[in-house]
Amino acid sequence: MDSKCLGCRHTVYHRFSKGGISYARLAHLGKEGVLGRYSIHFHVVGDTMRGASVRGVAIVDSHNRWITIHGTHYMVVRDCVGYGSIGHGYFLEDGSEVYNLLDRNLGVHAYKGRPLPKQVLSFDPNDRAAFWWANGRNTLTRNVTCENDEYGYRYDMQRTSRFDTNLPILQPDGETKSVDVRTISIWRFEDNEAHSEGFYGMLVAANGNSQPDNAIRDEKMLERIKRVDWTGPDTRHPHVIRNLTIWGSHYAFRPHSPAMLVENIRIHEAAYGIYRPAFENQVYRNLHVSSVGSEPFNRGMDDASAQTGKITVDGLTFATGYGNSSTPLVQISDVNISGDAETHFRNVTVNRPAQFKDRWPLINRGVGPRVTPITKGVPIYIHDHFGPGRHAKVVSIAAKDLVNDGNEYKSSPPLTGDESRVAEVKDAHWPELLDPVDDVPPATIITSIQQHGGKVIVRGVSHDNGKIVSINVNGVQAQVLEVSSGVVDWQAELTLPGDGRLVAFAKDRTGNVEQTAHKTNAGTQAVAGVAISVN
Repeated sequence: MDSKCLGCRHTVYHRFSKGGISYARLAHLGKEGVLGRYSIHFHVVGDTMRGASVRGVAIVDSHNRWITIHGTHYMVVRDCVGYGSIGHGYFLEDGSEVYNLLDRNLGVHAYKGRPLPKQVLSFDPNDRAAFWWANGRNTLTRNVTCENDEYGYRYDMQRTSRFDTNLPILQPDGETKSVDVRTISIWRFEDNEAHSEGFYGMLVAANGNSQPDNAIRDEKMLERIKRVDWTGPDTRHPHVIRNLTIWGSHYAFRPHSPAMLVENIRIHEAAYGIYRPAFENQVYRNLHVSSVGSEPFNRGMDDASAQTGKITVDGLTFATGYGNSSTPLVQISDVNISGDAETHFRNVTVNRPAQFKDRWPLINRGVGPRVTPITKGVPIYIHDHFGPGRHAKVVSIAAKDLVNDGNEYKSSPPLTGDESRVAEVKDAHWPELLDPVDDVPPATIITSIQQHGGKVIVRGVSHDNGKIVSINVNGVQAQVLEVSSGVVDWQAELTLPGDGRLVAFAKDRTGNVEQTAHKTNAGTQAVAGVAISVN
């Protein structure tokens, strides 16, 4: 611990360090604006501290982040409270970090900082996210954020002239391989909440974050939009966001990446619900939007009003009582970038108070710039809207190719608004856009070892993007203590081996067996149990 001056003190772990921190209060640590001077910092540790954790720690009034995980794998950050941070709070630093678990943490009041001198990710403005990470192969579960200046959660990885996204990434077999990190999907993000954030509840940024937010009025602007680098995960390994609740944020959820599965999302009291999405191979299931006062379900790329591919929304409920006859719940994208872009809905419910029955048309053109499309239009289908096999096709009146496609379009409020029309069609096909597979094994971390005579009780945690079915410690099946959000707490009791060697690994439901087991020695295992208070 550096203790030369108030505001300069910090904790740092280096490669092959031992120990961890639990049930402690750390106040007024970190040095603002200085790279590497963070309240708690794991610095390029790799997997040499596997088994260490930060648990039950309160980090208060940090001058430079709460917990930084830099070039470090298999770290457990659990049951922590971060209150007051300059810059991002819980921070995974350079995009190489994998298999870390951030579970049941609270992040409050991350304030705007400046980009740090010589920081690795030059595109990161350090603008106040409670949780900020750049590699999807980490687990974030059951965390809560509140009243941060900009974001509750921000995932971000961007290729720029100053940063190459091809990084050396630890593989499931223990080897290191150069990978474009943008193609690594968000592994597990589940049961998280964001409350009263300054701007965003959650942003999945990726390279499209730099997409111009301007109406496409000519070929020059169209070509500029077409040049946006939308590199992301593939349809067999999509980003997966589940059971996310966002309350009281200006922009609730910005899914600005292709290939996403977004499931069980609740958005309440926001100006914008689904905002500035990248509509390509995005699948939404069970989305509930209430008291969103401006744009509940935005068009593709917001004011660019452009869509590159297909999306599906299965299960969408609106509960709101605002708006007017032209402001829609769902906005139509005007520009069909690929030529085959479509939007498909089914199981749509609109709960309107009787006095607002003529407000908020379900589907209309956007409320910002409305320009004549210079490509094909983008149709919106509502499956089984008129009965089984009788689908609604809704189009913009500005999309002449769709208006003149031979269907009988008509105005039908409150389904349509002033610039949309609907026709009944029978040949609409529900596209299956994603085919997710689980081909990555779990990650297991031994967190404590207790010896009683010739016996040893080993406890740990395993996490995965699927369901874990077994944990093995020295050939003994571990007892599952708790399973929640895909995270398994377990313990195993066994005879202490003569050499003290312990080996733990997990297996998931699809048969993936962990190749890089956690191997440690009962006599040297680092157990998090340092109780300290720093003021």
